[in-house]
Amino acid sequence: MEDRISLTEFREICEECQGVLKEVAKRLGVSRYTMYNYLAKNEQAKKILEEVRQRILETNGKLPKRKKITLEQFETACRGSWAIMENIASRLGVARSTVHEFIKQNKKAEEIFKQEEERALDMAESKLFKALLEGESWAIKFYLRTKGAKRGFAEKVETYIPEPPQIILEIKNEVKGKEE
Repeated sequence: MEDRISLTEFREICEECQGVLKEVAKRLGVSRYTMYNYLAKNEQAKKILEEVRQRILETNGKLPKRKKITLEQFETACRGSWAIMENIASRLGVARSTVHEFIKQNKKAEEIFKQEEERALDMAESKLFKALLEGESWAIKFYLRTKGAKRGFAEKVETYIPEPPQIILEIKNEVKGKEE
């Protein structure tokens, strides 16, 4: 489960579920047993859950709402992130799900994110071309396999299936001892 969720996201889910372990597990799509095992193995997550529960007790059972993100904050966090959600979320101090929701609800944020994705693709392409110019065989193969596919450089797997043999059934309709 550690690879599916960041600690920032875990904290946010704990807060939304008011520290109720059953609800946290349900939200993560795991059993309570899996949740208990996760907490037993991950001291940081256990500490986060305890902190959330303590804050709930101190605030008479009410936690503050989710942190609001402004477009300016998002743009600053997005710049140089290579359009990697975890980078943006950690810069903003929120969970990835919060960033996803913000992008979904804000067309300008979606445009900013797409521009960062394009910048990352441009960088990757420039590194690929540099490798091509240096004669790197892996780069040449990759380029020909993808961009050169329309010229016949695609990797194709051809299978030959011989024509199936013909089976001829001859049915004779004979009745013994009966004359016509």
